[in-house]
Amino acid sequence: MIGLLFLFGAGIWLILAVVISVNMPRWLGVTKHYTRVVLLSFPLVLVAPFTDEVIGRFQFYRLCANEAVVTISPTWSEVKRAKMYSRTRTEVDHSIMPIYSSGSEFVDIDTGKIFFRATNFSTNGGLLIGRLGLGLGNSSQCLPKDLNNFYRSINIDRLLEHGKDK
Repeated sequence: MIGLLFLFGAGIWLILAVVISVNMPRWLGVTKHYTRVVLLSFPLVLVAPFTDEVIGRFQFYRLCANEAVVTISPTWSEVKRAKMYSRTRTEVDHSIMPIYSSGSEFVDIDTGKIFFRATNFSTNGGLLIGRLGLGLGNSSQCLPKDLNNFYRSINIDRLLEHGKDK
């Protein structure tokens, strides 16, 4: 059933793309190269609903590669007790589709300073995939590389357990 709805929607969009492309020269006031404008505008109009998805995915993966990182304080080895705080989910500025940043911070209970921070990103997609539901509720998420190795190397479970003691 979903496949039939998708085909119906694709057929409607194909018809709309033809209508928009045929009328575009008149809307733009072009009289000399009518056929060229129609032929050039049709593929652009046809893929227009997917451009935010393509550009947005590029932005999302670039953010994941560059900014989904772990930051560790040079004094992390001095931490005896820790507490974890989850950062609130905030929307990333200057992205073509909604991308959200979140993560966790670990605070040294004795000093009150953050000694470990992990940043991750998530998205539900662009206009068609995310907002209109064609992604069927799927989302993409990226975590820092080797996050679990970082947790093990600083023995975060032990620090959190000692933080609960007092």
